[in-house]
Amino acid sequence: MSTPIFNVSFAGTNITASVAQRLLSLTVRDLAGDESDTFILRLDDNIPRIPLPDPGELVTVQMGYAETGLVDMGEFYVNEIELSGDPAWEMRVQGESGNMLSAMRTTRSDAWHEMTIADIVSTIAGRNGWIPVIDPELGGIFIEHIDQRNTSDMHFLTLLAVEHRGVFKLTRGIAVFAKRGAATSITGLPIANLVITPEDDVLNWRALFHRRGHHQELVGRWHDYDAAETVEQRVPGPGDEPNRTLSRRYPDESEATQAAMSESRRLGAVAGRLTLELIGRPTLFAEGFITMTGFREPIDGDWKIRMVEHQLDNSGYRTTVECELPE
Repeated sequence: MSTPIFNVSFAGTNITASVAQRLLSLTVRDLAGDESDTFILRLDDNIPRIPLPDPGELVTVQMGYAETGLVDMGEFYVNEIELSGDPAWEMRVQGESGNMLSAMRTTRSDAWHEMTIADIVSTIAGRNGWIPVIDPELGGIFIEHIDQRNTSDMHFLTLLAVEHRGVFKLTRGIAVFAKRGAATSITGLPIANLVITPEDDVLNWRALFHRRGHHQELVGRWHDYDAAETVEQRVPGPGDEPNRTLSRRYPDESEATQAAMSESRRLGAVAGRLTLELIGRPTLFAEGFITMTGFREPIDGDWKIRMVEHQLDNSGYRTTVECELPE
């Protein structure tokens, strides 16, 4: 039988030995895309009291097994400390990846003109002290003009990524602009495709299949400066529901048409969600893929990992995985 272990450091000081006997639970949630990863540490806070960490303090977390070693779960910044005594005394420390407490919430207004996505992302990363990691194909896309209007750099890059079927995520000072669903980690390193069978320590699972919005037409708009009017580009949708007009107005006919076609393909894909609860798997991370086999149709096949939650407590170590069907 494997023995779960963990390591937690606050501001570079390893506190594992001092809190190991007080641990109520340690939870790390790893999310795909532009959402911040989080951790929650719950400790017994009876006498002697545990020193409080400072808000904004850097926390590093590792989880794994004594027999196979620890796996790095990430770096986080403390954003919430809760003390309670109902009935037992407890300390709850919560944090998220990326320093969301300062520059990333500062709003800006800029006009980006005749630049590639790589140029835009690198410029914004440079002024924030981030290290840019950019997918070459997405980075090569030429942007004729786009405005950043009174919004944070984080939010602007997130919207830019969504517009081009990508994701933007900031973690450990690395600004990643990547294709949605690419089988790489957020730092650009490949993630192995994991095969799951009913015998692979699966505690429980459930799958849900449903329809997306099936519009008759998708409409992309662009402004024709010569004619001084807004022009609509219509492409067939996957169903017969009322037409949907994309919210953004595009700089030219090509971009408007491409955006409408991309949204039509997305809506036409089969939608499905899969949730698995497994005996702890510290090497499972969001943004990769798993292959289900030996279950039944239509569950068997490839699924894209949307969220992984690792939780270690007195009852053991469990990993919950939320997946969706690739588009």
